[in-house]
Amino acid sequence: MSGTLNANGLVDPKFIGIPYLLKGRQFDGADCIGLVILWFQEHGYDVGNSGSEPYAANWTDEDPQMYLKKLMEYGDFVDFRQMRPNDVVMILNRDPDSEKDSKRVDSIGVVVDGGHFLATTKEKGSQVGTFTLANLRYFVGAIRPLFDEDKRFVKKIQQKKAEPAPAAA
Repeated sequence: MSGTLNANGLVDPKFIGIPYLLKGRQFDGADCIGLVILWFQEHGYDVGNSGSEPYAANWTDEDPQMYLKKLMEYGDFVDFRQMRPNDVVMILNRDPDSEKDSKRVDSIGVVVDGGHFLATTKEKGSQVGTFTLANLRYFVGAIRPLFDEDKRFVKKIQQKKAEPAPAAA
């Protein structure tokens, strides 16, 4: 992760150095979805079982846009200039050997403040990264998660209100 730094008080130190573990949802091991879930749970949000649905280890081959489709169910897209803390940042694949993969969102993280995000990599585990000019090309924007008044994660479809019936003529 380019531009990583020490937590420096930006995040609780327990979020730094969590080992990467595919499908992990605990502080002793988490993948990117698990890290985001842990972040929201620790900040008093109820994310239910979101991100716990089964998915194959090779999900990127089966459905390369899975992250985008799933995230769009739970929030609204915001572009980089609009991101704020607790937005879920979408990170593009950084495989220099594969041109097609460079257009696929294959990781997520959480915006900590205007210049930093929390994310995880297989090599280094969870770390705070810095949004820099050099790494901006790896971010496509973020999803601003939707929560109800009780801080429960809600799908956008649940949020829509029924339209009033047309008036009788």
